[in-house]
Amino acid sequence: MKIDLHIHSRCSDGRLTPNAIFKQAVKKGLLNEFEGDLELAIAAYNAGSKKVREFNGIPPYETTRNYVKKVFQYYRYYQNSKV
Repeated sequence: MKIDLHIHSRCSDGRLTPNAIFKQAVKKGLLNEFEGDLELAIAAYNAGSKKVREFNGIPPYETTRNYVKKVFQYYRYYQNSKV
């Protein structure tokens, strides 16, 4: 998945945009650690790399699963709206 990292870093309500979250995951080396798997990198950004490795995937925590889902929902929204 190619990610345009030049979109604004904050939503109007102050939350980080998905692209800002992706940037942080890249900076922390999570994308490399999880061999380019963006979902796992985002899950690790939220729950920690250790937990993603421990569960061999997205941890079964409701907050982490919702976080990953929401980041990708926002990402699709911003890609479609060209904000």
